[in-house]
Amino acid sequence: MEAGTDKVFLECGGADFCFDLETGSFSLHTGGTPVFSCASGKIILSGKKGMECIEAAGRWERNNSGDGLLCTRRTNSCLLIYRFAPVEGGVRIEMGISWDGRGEAPAVEFIAPLVVQEGGIWPSEKGTRAWRFYQNGWQCWTPSGTLKSRRAGFYLLPFFLPRHLYAMVGNPSTPIPLQRGYFSSEWFAGIGDLANERSIVAGFIGVKKAFSQVFASILRHPKDCSLFSRSHFEGKLLESKEPLFSEPLVVITGDLSGRNFEHYAGLLAKESGGSFRQIPTGWCSWYHYYNKITEEEVEKNASLFSGKHKELGVEFVQIDDGYQAQIGDWLETNAKFRGGIEKAASLIQEKGMVPGIWLAPFSVSRRSRIFREKKEWLIKNKKGKPTIAGINPYWKGQYYGLDLTNEEVIEYLRGVFSALRDYGFRFFKLDFLSSGMLVGRRKNENLTRAEAGRKALEVIRAAAGDDSYILGAGGPIFLGVGIFDAQRVGGDVAPYWSKFWQALFHDRATAGLKNSLIWDFTRCFLNGRVFDGDPDCVMLRSRETDLTEDERKTLISAAGVFAGALLFSDDGEALLDSDVGLGSVLLPRIRSFPRCPDIWKREIPSLMLSDFSDVCGKYHVLWMLNWSSRASTLSTTLDELGLNGGKYHACEFWSGRYLGVVEKELKVEGVPAHGSCVVRLTEVGSPRVIGSTIKILQGAQEISYFGSDDENIIIRVGGSKKRNASIILFAPKWKGLSEVGGVDPSIERLGEGVWGVSFELEGEKELRFSKRRLEDRQCQ
Repeated sequence: MEAGTDKVFLECGGADFCFDLETGSFSLHTGGTPVFSCASGKIILSGKKGMECIEAAGRWERNNSGDGLLCTRRTNSCLLIYRFAPVEGGVRIEMGISWDGRGEAPAVEFIAPLVVQEGGIWPSEKGTRAWRFYQNGWQCWTPSGTLKSRRAGFYLLPFFLPRHLYAMVGNPSTPIPLQRGYFSSEWFAGIGDLANERSIVAGFIGVKKAFSQVFASILRHPKDCSLFSRSHFEGKLLESKEPLFSEPLVVITGDLSGRNFEHYAGLLAKESGGSFRQIPTGWCSWYHYYNKITEEEVEKNASLFSGKHKELGVEFVQIDDGYQAQIGDWLETNAKFRGGIEKAASLIQEKGMVPGIWLAPFSVSRRSRIFREKKEWLIKNKKGKPTIAGINPYWKGQYYGLDLTNEEVIEYLRGVFSALRDYGFRFFKLDFLSSGMLVGRRKNENLTRAEAGRKALEVIRAAAGDDSYILGAGGPIFLGVGIFDAQRVGGDVAPYWSKFWQALFHDRATAGLKNSLIWDFTRCFLNGRVFDGDPDCVMLRSRETDLTEDERKTLISAAGVFAGALLFSDDGEALLDSDVGLGSVLLPRIRSFPRCPDIWKREIPSLMLSDFSDVCGKYHVLWMLNWSSRASTLSTTLDELGLNGGKYHACEFWSGRYLGVVEKELKVEGVPAHGSCVVRLTEVGSPRVIGSTIKILQGAQEISYFGSDDENIIIRVGGSKKRNASIILFAPKWKGLSEVGGVDPSIERLGEGVWGVSFELEGEKELRFSKRRLEDRQCQ
């Protein structure tokens, strides 16, 4: 940290931050080039006289704060506080306010720690044609991704939805920008400049006190562009001499690789102070039975997935929507579950499986007992009537949200989850959580929606037990960070690719495989860093579906390279052996940290890259998706993948093809409509397995041993049921290859030192090769 007469500087790992004590403004530079300049903050208070804006402009006093910077400024009866700290490639910012106790307690509407005025973003630029905005949605069903500056901020939202139902997909307190070039984003956002290959990620890493947003205008000229961030405190009253800070905000500079998104995700996870576990592989009833699930079907599938389909590795059976008497009456079942929910749990346990259950714990339907008897538990509108959270045809109409500031509601939630735990449930899928986040009248108006929601989830976690797994869905995507083990990152899959009207209305929010897959790309950097990301269920069935075989393979490709939560959702009785074989390529599961190399370059990306390790070391697995309705050639470059400077063997999983050595550009021809290729990229080097058709990750899952010397190679491979398999082996300087272990494989020379080995696999096998016995089998 350096200080001048009126300016204080922080070195931020490749970036430089400057705070001007005389004006209260600050700036960030990289390599001497301004990222933003003349930025400041402001706080909006409300009272009997209306709204009051307290600007940061004015003289500030500097205080010592270790490696960071603490500054204060007194105004009327309040003390303004700024805390700055360096992060790699950027800065952490918190703005706070403290009231001295004189007069009426101020009510805080929002604190805006970063306000970049018009012309302050990359102020040295002359045009914005190549600028892009990354927009994060409110919840898992809300589309997220990169938009061109000519778009409007509502572009990703289902604009055909009536305003009073907007809370089903969006934050009801966040304005929807309708003008071209104006954007809003929940918690974090990004601005990319394709012409100069640079980007900024600005995001709140705190999630416990307030819901936070980032807004931007990206217009034709940089002089008209601005950035605005806020933590929304919803009229929270200040307590005397107790400072209230915004959620901490970080600004991270970077290139177009998406690495600063990953850095943001890591800081978000660290700030939450919690931890998460990879959830076991499971089965979910929804995408075959929907709300028609019965007690008998649960028992049947528990039996099938613990027996005949055991190779799919299913450890828990999750009963989805359709068992309950009504939405809100979770411990009462309908006629399809005659023995009650406790008996259903016992039936699952008898098959050696873990019972799992779906709930929408913050929602109640009009037909529920709670709605009839406990209307005081509901969030109210200005007229004192229950606020509509949405309409669901499966629930036969409207549903409403519980007031989570009401202690009776909290005790009700504690009782529900304690009872379910006593019944034996150890997996909980919590859905439609946005119902508890509606704007409206609550019993305790001084708790923000974020505070009330976090408190309710902490009670649920305590009642469910630390040994239970919790998956969140249908709610603010960061509300459960540090509490949940897993979180849905996208919309619902479906047994079809898309519907015609989705393209007509540019709708990316409703169910369909295409829509769901988009968010796997645009939010993949959250997986493994913030939570175990759930890309939604895998459907294996070849019957009772409109998905083609190539589309099913695409869904499996997504699950494999995304490497997050894995749940299957089929009637086990309808699965063919070939269907089960498709699913088995995903197991055993290996955790990774996926990234999307083209997240800035395409509104709908098509590349996902994950790093894995087998017994010989690290390698990469690339998923490339053909969004087209016709067969296409897919291509990328090592530069785009961030792998520039090396040479890589490329092997494609679904076709089993060796694509050669890639030095610059990778091309895969003939990728079918809506199909995928999954390419292992292994840096050219010492002998090792470089490809496989056994498991989708091509090595990390199935190769348990690899040993080599100048004369011999030994490989141990594992599988499951009897099947034809092949591996691709790199043995540099070997002119031939002969198998001496008795497996009798077919061996084909694919390139210089590259061999394709095909054989019959059942269980685990050991392959032994020697270059000394070429007379026994000369490879062609």
